[in-house]
Amino acid sequence: MFYNYKNAKSVNAVVDGLLKCQSQLNMNNKDIEPIEVPMANDKGLEKRVFELLGDFDPSQIFVIVMINYDSDYNNYKMVLSKMGIYSQVINRRSFDRGFNLSVASNIMK
Repeated sequence: MFYNYKNAKSVNAVVDGLLKCQSQLNMNNKDIEPIEVPMANDKGLEKRVFELLGDFDPSQIFVIVMINYDSDYNNYKMVLSKMGIYSQVINRRSFDRGFNLSVASNIMK
């Protein structure tokens, strides 16, 4: 799971909620590793993502990206798409009022 420093306080709760959702939905449990990446408008974003994921087979990974603003969506999605990596972008505000199974299950699908 990618996040930036502005989401650092929220990331553990989101990861815990997603793992709990996997269990409740009897999904095959996969580890979710939080990884801090640069902000969406940072010129070093693409380079950093390549450093982190360049050695992996894109068909074997899936990245969840937690963003702060809707305008961040395109930058993260574009970088991951260039590498052929499937991803799901979520907005931190979706979890500000608490984590619920409905939101989590939509992400996990």
